Amino acid sequence: MLLIIGIFSLSTTLRLGTHILKAIRDIHEVGFLHRDIKPSNFAMGIGSNNRNVYMLDYGLARQYVTQTGEGMFLFYILLLSFVNPIKKRK
Repeated sequence: MLLIIGIFSLSTTLRLGTHILKAIRDIHEVGFLHRDIKPSNFAMGIGSNNRNVYMLDYGLARQYVTQTGEGMFLFYILLLSFVNPIKKRK
């Protein structure tokens, strides 16, 4: 059986890279470091969600505290990611 591997166009690659960087920025903005950024920890949606990018595997994520002492609880960010997954950006 021959497996054909698809190749993303340049515009798709740039859009995907932008979405991944924004997902990393979003998790940093709420006070967490993912600590395991790699291609296998991102997934693309299917069907009508095919332009959504999802960040996976928060097992190594750690909360950090800002200079002003602000921080959030891990369960809160995980809850938010299930209730409102990172959506595509226009």
